[in-house]
Amino acid sequence: MVKWAMMLTQFHIEYRPRSAFKGQALADFLVEMTGLTPDLPVNKPTEQWWEMAVDGASGPRGYGGGIVFTTPEGFKIYHAIVFNFKLTNNEAEYEALAGGLRLAQALKISRVSIKSDSSLIVGQVTGNMEAREGRMAQYKDLVLALLKGFEEFKIAQIPRAENADADLLPKLTQYAPEHVSKLARVEILDRASIEKLEVAAIAAGSQYDRSNLVGADDHWMYDLMEYLTDGSLPEQDDRARKVKLRAPRFHVLDGKLYKRAFGGPLLRCLTNREAERVIAEVHEGVCAAHQMSRNKWLEELPHIVWAFRVTPRRAHGETPFSLTYGCEARLPIEAEFPTFRESNYQPQQNEEDHLAELNLVEERRMAAEVKMSTYQQVVKKYHDNKVGPRYFQVGDEVLRRREASRPSNGGKLAKNWEGPYRVRAIIRPGTYRLETLEGVPVERTWNSHHLRKFYK
Repeated sequence: MVKWAMMLTQFHIEYRPRSAFKGQALADFLVEMTGLTPDLPVNKPTEQWWEMAVDGASGPRGYGGGIVFTTPEGFKIYHAIVFNFKLTNNEAEYEALAGGLRLAQALKISRVSIKSDSSLIVGQVTGNMEAREGRMAQYKDLVLALLKGFEEFKIAQIPRAENADADLLPKLTQYAPEHVSKLARVEILDRASIEKLEVAAIAAGSQYDRSNLVGADDHWMYDLMEYLTDGSLPEQDDRARKVKLRAPRFHVLDGKLYKRAFGGPLLRCLTNREAERVIAEVHEGVCAAHQMSRNKWLEELPHIVWAFRVTPRRAHGETPFSLTYGCEARLPIEAEFPTFRESNYQPQQNEEDHLAELNLVEERRMAAEVKMSTYQQVVKKYHDNKVGPRYFQVGDEVLRRREASRPSNGGKLAKNWEGPYRVRAIIRPGTYRLETLEGVPVERTWNSHHLRKFYK
């Protein structure tokens, strides 16, 4: 070290030992050298593509659509749509596509690859085909407006075999609605996507929104609800008069209108749209047997028998289900339109009431038997009043109604009565055995309703 120092002195270079490295020196170095290297391009992560398969169908049992999303990781999301309005098969395809696009926007999807087995829908959306009909053109404009909300999209037609998952969902909503909810999220549409919702004007202070009315016939419900709540009446005199006349028979509970029944439960009032859905539900169970081919009757039998079990019988006013289990069954339609007992359900109180009903089920059956016997007597009396009694003695000559003896030998010119015959024996009042005038017995017994006296 000393030798090197002596040699460097001739060049006026002074050797100094290195001091400790300070942090400030490192900071100054970073400040001086920043920016000397060129900026490297930053690779932003690109949004991956989602696949969306859609299919819509219309059939004799209803209308529905199916949507299947496939995530970039390969997971599938199933979504089913039930249409509570009439539409064609192509319109159902458009509704399913529009519903899938709305759902994709809700999921914040920016890139979507759409697949459909409908060549017409794909051709119209891509511009290869022209939408001439008014409704189809409206659906096309709706879909194109929804597609503007995506950064990128692709739409292509695929064979029906490759679209099996989306094709299965509409069929499940029609033929197995109780199972489709376990597989997919079910959405119910009450109006077409291209229809504009008309909002009615609401008077100041009105507590009930009339914007969801289907027709003018539904206004009577809201007139009654407003009158029973705050005493307000419609401006039209005839409507105000009808409201005052009907009000004593109705009751408002928890914002819903009920009709009072004499000795029965409160009856839930429904709008036109709700009533149509309830009627469709009931009609599907009662009348489904004659709406399709005669195969698969064994699958429909439980639904038909179920409709019979929960329908009150005219003879005694009770349902077979209540006479068996002591209480009324919970109908499927109550899950969609809650009744009074559904909305005010209390588990503990229901358990106590059910035990009490089971203790009184025998009394209910006996009361039903008495009512049925009374009903039979009333029916018998009604038919007896229409039958005029005719009494004959042994040896009387009578005529017999031809329709009762030979119903197949009729015609416009056929005689109404035949005979004469002779009364051979009296079985009981109103029932007789006959014989010909030559003494040949006539088969079977005959009621006096089919006989009349023959006068010579």
